[in-house]
Amino acid sequence: TEQLQSDLDIAIKQNSLNPFLTKNMNVWKQASENSYISVDDWEIGKVKTEPDLNNREMYWGVDLSKSSDLTAVSWLVPIGENKFYVGSHAFVAKKYGLDQKIKTDGIDYRARERAGECDITKSADGVIDYHQVFNYMREMVGKYNWTVQGVCYDPWSFDYLLTDFENAGYPLIEVRQGQKSLAIPTKRFKEELFKGNILHTKNKLLDYNVNNAILKYDSNNN
Repeated sequence: TEQLQSDLDIAIKQNSLNPFLTKNMNVWKQASENSYISVDDWEIGKVKTEPDLNNREMYWGVDLSKSSDLTAVSWLVPIGENKFYVGSHAFVAKKYGLDQKIKTDGIDYRARERAGECDITKSADGVIDYHQVFNYMREMVGKYNWTVQGVCYDPWSFDYLLTDFENAGYPLIEVRQGQKSLAIPTKRFKEELFKGNILHTKNKLLDYNVNNAILKYDSNNN
């Protein structure tokens, strides 16, 4: 109780109650009025059970980190006419201490690992093991007998895994983090969500990250 009160006092002083409500009270809140997708909007696509994903074509998204940020892989699986199922799995570094990261991010990564939403690195140096990331993806492909149509990746640090993906025969699609690459897909994804064409199941870590994505616009409204 004393720790909760301390966290609440800090949140009030920083005018940032949402992380406290999310982390300590299990109340999922929109991170900001400028959030890419609000909590309520994200709920539009939530389904109780995973659809049949076996023997389908699919696309990967890969975003690598090393020592502090999350590494994540996401999958998009067309499951019918204009409908897509999406999921995600994260890899958590602990180079600067897992307890500190849990407190800073406001996410109980141990609980999320138990729920199967992430893996906390077991590397002695606390950084992400990229081969663990690749092996996870390969195991998912085998589990569902997926046909990989593309691995969409941010080129930052991807050289570490490039050979693995090439040897596996996965088509690689470079997606740079910029307006030219992301503006249209960002708009399209949200539009398809509102149409009921983006489906996902319960994944609190994915929920949290979706709600914390913030949009910024240029002079042309991109």
